[in-house]
Amino acid sequence: MRSYLKLILPVTAACLYLLSSCSTFDTSVLKDPSIRTTPDPLTLNLTAEPYMLRYDLIRAYDVVTTTGPNGQQQTRKQNRSYSDIGIDFGNGLMIDGNLNFFVDMTRFYKLPDSDFTIEDNNAKSLKTVCVYRRKGNEFTLSYPKSAKVAKTVTFNGDSIKIDERGFLKFKHSIQISADKITDNKIIDQTMERKSADKITFMRSLSAYSVEMPDPKTINVKLKTLLGTLVEYKIENLGDRIKVTQKDFNGSIFSTEKMFFFFRTAGGFYFYKSNKDESDFGSPVWLEKIENIVYFHQFNMFGDSQSARMIIQQ
Repeated sequence: MRSYLKLILPVTAACLYLLSSCSTFDTSVLKDPSIRTTPDPLTLNLTAEPYMLRYDLIRAYDVVTTTGPNGQQQTRKQNRSYSDIGIDFGNGLMIDGNLNFFVDMTRFYKLPDSDFTIEDNNAKSLKTVCVYRRKGNEFTLSYPKSAKVAKTVTFNGDSIKIDERGFLKFKHSIQISADKITDNKIIDQTMERKSADKITFMRSLSAYSVEMPDPKTINVKLKTLLGTLVEYKIENLGDRIKVTQKDFNGSIFSTEKMFFFFRTAGGFYFYKSNKDESDFGSPVWLEKIENIVYFHQFNMFGDSQSARMIIQQ
């Protein structure tokens, strides 16, 4: 997701306003049950997400080791690329084939499967940077300034053809069936349903297992020959969703982080916390007022607020 989006359904002229403010975040909001709406039930559905209209919650990464000019080895975290296939957990929450955890904006706001236009605007100038448009069975991502089409997606029943243009871009296709979804980009990546409550898939030499032991719990595990690397536990607590992340980093010991997600009348809150939810990390949230969706992020300077999307139906 880039800085600003303008959504028009169907294609209708609209204006984007930039609002900004700085304030101290009142954490009591996160404890106020009156602003929460009941989340939808958890799901375990194979799906494609070729639009890339997503809001990152937890970005997956690999630890990369390089050798510097003086011969010393250096390690750094490198974000994983996005994958066009994934698993839909409900409430717009998804995990893709590279283990990126995010909110799919099209699912969260229940956008139609056809005939929509989304304009991505520059944060400062508000000029349109790129346009996402779906009309019927075809979707395009284009850059008006250069008049170039960067991506074309064609939907044809159980098949999705993707043509990415530019340096290191590829033509590839996604095949969907009731129990399997495969993306043949460079190397085939397949997610397969083993049972109603279990999905498995491979990435390089890593094996992923996603299980739903009960209607309110989903467990995600990433294993290699060296053992478990990462675990996620997603729980529907009735008024919010709890995400527990365990990162083993190649050790038998894990680092545990907890996150909470809850829906509101027009958006959601997502924040890091401890076990008893008495200590809160920097939250992010979206809110919809009339036909405008605002994005907020609290940081050391306060609450950064700006118009995110304008929706016309």
